[in-house]
Amino acid sequence: MQGYLEKEHALLKKIAENLWNILSGGVEEGDMQYISIVDIESLPRELRSSKLLGHFMMKVFSLYDQILKGKDFVVYAWYDAMAGQLRFNAIPNGISFPFGCRINTKATICNIVEDVFSEISSLYRNDILDVASRMIG
Repeated sequence: MQGYLEKEHALLKKIAENLWNILSGGVEEGDMQYISIVDIESLPRELRSSKLLGHFMMKVFSLYDQILKGKDFVVYAWYDAMAGQLRFNAIPNGISFPFGCRINTKATICNIVEDVFSEISSLYRNDILDVASRMIG
């Protein structure tokens, strides 16, 4: 279990560093999106279970909460099946999600994890992309 926790911590640290790099980039806050991408194939083997991946996603959401504390943002996650990537983003509250397809905004982390481990993701199965989100700030 110790090895798993070290790998998870290293991945969360990498995501946090990427977010801080974006924050310090001098971009206007109203235009800013805070995106993190996790290649499913690059995840530690231990995270490739639905229970642990869901737990990891909750930690990433909490990381966004910490970094964007006090800002009025929405953090959200989805699975990009074509790229094999789990994606996280945060945008200012009130801005529309930047997707060109229909989205299921009532999706939960469990729905996203299900997409990761299913042969056909929600977008291709139901013609609607599952997007789990929550408010920050």
